Amino acid sequence: MFAATSLMDAFDEAVAAYEREHEVDVQTSYAASQALAQQIASGAPASVFVSAGAPPVAFLRERGFVESEAELLTNKLVVVTNRTLEEGSPAALTSSNIERIAIAAPDIAPAGAYGREALRSAGLWESLQGKIVTAPDVRAAMAFVEAGNASVGIVYATDAVIAKGLETVDIFPHDSYGPIVYPVVTVALDERNEAAADFVRFLTGAAAGEIFRAHGFEPIR
Repeated sequence: MFAATSLMDAFDEAVAAYEREHEVDVQTSYAASQALAQQIASGAPASVFVSAGAPPVAFLRERGFVESEAELLTNKLVVVTNRTLEEGSPAALTSSNIERIAIAAPDIAPAGAYGREALRSAGLWESLQGKIVTAPDVRAAMAFVEAGNASVGIVYATDAVIAKGLETVDIFPHDSYGPIVYPVVTVALDERNEAAADFVRFLTGAAAGEIFRAHGFEPIR
């Protein structure tokens, strides 16, 4: 299974539960969604792909790598900070107290693309370029803030749950970015399609849903 980095904690638990029930070994690989999609398109041996957004799935679909797909989970954007934000809106990021803003690279990680969209909606994307530092994925962006290398990180709410020593602030209006949906895909041309379909049925079921909710996600099914 290839999955977005933001899913790591929840999916490690879900995979362990599936392995106990089915006596199988599920190999996992976590990274930025677009990077994983490119690996699959280059022939990497993935049976199931869970993306943190629709564009990486569209990339694979256009190239004939999608056997089946379904919407699995939803999430939202927040900021984590080691500073005190002066107001509860995106304008707080313009404060001189905020020196660097960490964000997942928008062109390879959906979390970054959503963050860019939210900042553009607030009219701040261009004016904040001098403060923005990019990371390979959303967890790396949060790590910048945890290490003190950035004042603020734009992350998913589910990442903020495990942030160490940081304050979480919900400053982005939910209509300032598109719905954050995690699609799950079985990969075409993979010889383990039957096993992959069974695993996806588990991911969309009640037991896995309880695990995802405990980690802050909301199952769509």
